Amino acid sequence: MKHLFRPFRWLRRIRKRCGYNIHSPFAFNFVTGVIYEAGTFYAYAPLESRGVNIPQRARVKDDRLVFRVVNFAEPRSIAAVGPDTAAFRHTCDYIRAARNCPLYIYNEEGKGRGEVPDFLYADCDDWQHHVEKLLPHTHDGTALLIKGIYRSKASREAWKQLIARPEVRVSFDLYDFGICFFEKRLNKENFTINYY
Repeated sequence: MKHLFRPFRWLRRIRKRCGYNIHSPFAFNFVTGVIYEAGTFYAYAPLESRGVNIPQRARVKDDRLVFRVVNFAEPRSIAAVGPDTAAFRHTCDYIRAARNCPLYIYNEEGKGRGEVPDFLYADCDDWQHHVEKLLPHTHDGTALLIKGIYRSKASREAWKQLIARPEVRVSFDLYDFGICFFEKRLNKENFTINYY
Protein backbone atom coordinates (compact mmCIF):
# COMPACT_ATOMS: atom_id res chain seq x y z
CA MET A 1 0.00 0.00 0.00
CA LYS A 2 2.75 2.48 0.92
CA HIS A 3 4.35 1.95 -2.50
CA LEU A 4 1.25 3.47 -4.12
CA PHE A 5 2.14 6.83 -2.57
CA ARG A 6 5.78 6.77 -3.71
CA PRO A 7 5.09 8.68 -6.99
CA PHE A 8 3.19 11.39 -5.07
CA ARG A 9 6.09 11.77 -2.61
CA TRP A 10 8.44 12.07 -5.57
CA LEU A 11 6.29 14.81 -7.12
CA ARG A 12 6.07 16.68 -3.81
CA ARG A 13 9.87 16.66 -3.53
CA ILE A 14 10.56 17.33 -7.25
CA ARG A 15 12.42 20.57 -6.50
CA LYS A 16 14.77 18.72 -4.13
CA ARG A 17 16.49 16.50 -6.70
CA CYS A 18 19.97 16.22 -8.20
CA GLY A 19 21.55 18.75 -5.84
CA TYR A 20 19.58 21.77 -7.02
CA ASN A 21 19.86 24.76 -4.70
CA ILE A 22 22.61 23.16 -2.58
CA HIS A 23 25.52 25.54 -2.03
CA SER A 24 27.67 23.46 0.31
CA PRO A 25 30.43 21.69 -1.69
CA PHE A 26 30.37 18.72 0.71
CA ALA A 27 26.59 18.28 0.43
CA PHE A 28 26.52 18.85 -3.33
CA ASN A 29 29.26 16.26 -3.91
CA PHE A 30 27.48 13.80 -1.63
CA VAL A 31 24.14 14.23 -3.40
CA THR A 32 25.53 14.06 -6.93
CA GLY A 33 28.33 11.56 -6.32
CA VAL A 34 26.72 9.19 -3.82
CA ILE A 35 22.93 9.46 -3.70
CA TYR A 36 22.45 9.99 -7.45
CA GLU A 37 25.49 7.98 -8.57
CA ALA A 38 24.40 5.89 -11.57
CA GLY A 39 27.64 4.03 -12.22
CA THR A 40 28.20 0.33 -11.66
CA PHE A 41 30.44 -0.73 -8.80
CA TYR A 42 32.56 -3.87 -8.78
CA ALA A 43 30.47 -5.59 -6.10
CA TYR A 44 26.97 -5.12 -7.54
CA ALA A 45 26.81 -8.12 -9.88
CA PRO A 46 28.09 -10.76 -7.41
CA LEU A 47 25.90 -9.44 -4.59
CA GLU A 48 22.76 -9.22 -6.69
CA SER A 49 23.21 -12.73 -8.06
CA ARG A 50 23.21 -14.06 -4.48
CA GLY A 51 20.09 -12.18 -3.36
CA VAL A 52 17.66 -13.19 -6.09
CA ASN A 53 15.52 -15.54 -3.97
CA ILE A 54 15.23 -13.40 -0.84
CA PRO A 55 11.57 -12.98 0.14
CA GLN A 56 10.42 -9.45 1.04
CA ARG A 57 13.82 -8.13 0.13
CA ALA A 58 14.66 -4.47 -0.03
CA ARG A 59 14.82 -2.73 -3.34
CA VAL A 60 18.12 -3.25 -5.12
CA LYS A 61 18.37 0.53 -5.36
CA ASP A 62 18.30 0.78 -1.56
CA ASP A 63 21.04 -1.82 -1.09
CA ARG A 64 23.17 -0.01 -3.66
CA LEU A 65 22.65 3.27 -1.78
CA VAL A 66 23.79 1.64 1.47
CA PHE A 67 26.89 0.37 -0.34
CA ARG A 68 27.73 3.82 -1.72
CA VAL A 69 27.19 5.64 1.60
CA VAL A 70 29.46 3.21 3.46
CA ASN A 71 32.03 3.47 0.68
CA PHE A 72 31.91 7.30 0.92
CA ALA A 73 32.14 7.44 4.74
CA GLU A 74 35.17 5.09 4.91
CA PRO A 75 34.52 4.02 8.53
CA ARG A 76 37.00 2.01 10.60
CA SER A 77 34.19 0.00 12.20
CA ILE A 78 30.48 -0.44 11.46
CA ALA A 79 27.45 -1.53 13.49
CA ALA A 80 24.29 -2.75 11.77
CA VAL A 81 21.08 -3.08 13.76
CA GLY A 82 18.00 -4.76 12.33
CA PRO A 83 15.71 -7.77 12.21
CA ASP A 84 17.09 -11.24 11.70
CA THR A 85 15.78 -11.59 8.14
CA ALA A 86 17.34 -12.66 4.87
CA ALA A 87 16.85 -9.14 3.44
CA PHE A 88 18.70 -7.49 6.35
CA ARG A 89 21.54 -10.02 6.13
CA HIS A 90 21.77 -9.35 2.39
CA THR A 91 22.06 -5.59 3.05
CA CYS A 92 24.85 -6.42 5.51
CA ASP A 93 26.61 -8.23 2.64
CA TYR A 94 26.56 -4.92 0.74
CA ILE A 95 28.05 -3.19 3.78
CA ARG A 96 30.84 -5.77 4.00
CA ALA A 97 31.59 -5.40 0.29
CA ALA A 98 31.78 -1.61 0.56
CA ARG A 99 34.33 -1.48 3.36
CA ASN A 100 36.82 -4.01 4.66
CA CYS A 101 36.53 -3.29 8.38
CA PRO A 102 34.88 -4.88 11.44
CA LEU A 103 31.09 -5.17 11.08
CA TYR A 104 29.09 -5.79 14.25
CA ILE A 105 25.57 -7.05 13.58
CA TYR A 106 22.95 -6.70 16.30
CA ASN A 107 19.35 -7.77 16.52
CA GLU A 108 16.69 -5.12 17.03
CA GLU A 109 17.18 -5.16 20.81
CA GLY A 110 20.82 -4.22 20.21
CA LYS A 111 22.30 -7.13 22.14
CA GLY A 112 26.04 -7.17 21.57
CA ARG A 113 29.43 -6.58 23.16
CA GLY A 114 29.06 -2.80 23.29
CA GLU A 115 31.45 -1.75 20.52
CA VAL A 116 31.43 1.92 19.54
CA PRO A 117 31.45 2.11 15.73
CA ASP A 118 32.29 4.96 13.38
CA PHE A 119 29.25 4.15 11.23
CA LEU A 120 25.79 2.99 12.31
CA TYR A 121 23.25 1.45 9.95
CA ALA A 122 19.86 1.02 11.63
CA ASP A 123 16.83 -0.69 10.11
CA CYS A 124 14.47 -1.08 13.06
CA ASP A 125 11.55 0.67 14.72
CA ASP A 126 13.57 1.67 17.80
CA TRP A 127 16.56 3.15 15.96
CA GLN A 128 16.67 6.22 18.20
CA HIS A 129 17.68 4.03 21.17
CA HIS A 130 20.79 2.84 19.28
CA VAL A 131 21.63 6.35 18.08
CA GLU A 132 21.45 7.68 21.65
CA LYS A 133 24.07 5.13 22.73
CA LEU A 134 26.38 6.28 19.93
CA LEU A 135 26.00 10.08 20.29
CA PRO A 136 28.38 10.55 23.26
CA HIS A 137 31.14 8.86 21.22
CA THR A 138 30.80 10.71 17.90
CA HIS A 139 33.77 12.32 16.17
CA ASP A 140 34.50 13.81 12.76
CA GLY A 141 34.47 10.39 11.07
CA THR A 142 31.11 9.29 12.47
CA ALA A 143 28.12 8.79 10.16
CA LEU A 144 24.60 7.42 10.57
CA LEU A 145 22.38 5.75 7.99
CA ILE A 146 18.87 5.14 9.27
CA LYS A 147 16.25 3.30 7.27
CA GLY A 148 12.61 4.16 7.92
CA ILE A 149 12.72 7.65 9.39
CA TYR A 150 9.07 8.08 8.34
CA ARG A 151 8.03 4.61 9.50
CA SER A 152 5.86 6.00 12.31
CA LYS A 153 4.98 9.27 13.99
CA ALA A 154 7.46 8.51 16.80
CA SER A 155 10.18 7.86 14.24
CA ARG A 156 9.48 11.17 12.46
CA GLU A 157 9.68 13.04 15.76
CA ALA A 158 12.91 11.26 16.70
CA TRP A 159 14.41 12.24 13.33
CA LYS A 160 13.50 15.91 13.89
CA GLN A 161 15.08 15.82 17.37
CA LEU A 162 18.21 14.11 16.04
CA ILE A 163 18.92 16.61 13.27
CA ALA A 164 18.33 19.52 15.69
CA ARG A 165 21.22 18.35 17.89
CA PRO A 166 24.32 20.54 17.56
CA GLU A 167 26.70 17.62 16.98
CA VAL A 168 24.80 16.59 13.82
CA ARG A 169 26.39 18.91 11.28
CA VAL A 170 24.85 17.80 7.96
CA SER A 171 21.79 15.61 7.48
CA PHE A 172 19.94 14.30 4.44
CA ASP A 173 16.27 13.33 4.53
CA LEU A 174 15.62 10.90 1.67
CA TYR A 175 12.24 9.84 3.12
CA ASP A 176 13.19 6.15 3.02
CA PHE A 177 16.54 6.92 4.66
CA GLY A 178 18.09 9.51 6.94
CA ILE A 179 21.82 10.18 6.74
CA CYS A 180 23.84 12.21 9.26
CA PHE A 181 27.45 13.40 9.34
CA PHE A 182 29.25 14.83 12.37
CA GLU A 183 32.27 16.65 10.88
CA LYS A 184 32.77 19.82 12.92
CA ARG A 185 34.26 21.75 9.96
CA LEU A 186 30.87 21.63 8.17
CA ASN A 187 28.18 24.25 8.60
CA LYS A 188 25.02 22.92 10.18
CA GLU A 189 22.52 22.18 7.41
CA ASN A 190 19.59 19.81 6.89
CA PHE A 191 18.69 18.81 3.36
CA THR A 192 15.57 17.19 1.96
CA ILE A 193 16.42 15.10 -1.10
CA ASN A 194 14.08 13.59 -3.67
CA TYR A 195 15.07 9.90 -3.55
CA TYR A 196 12.68 7.55 -5.37
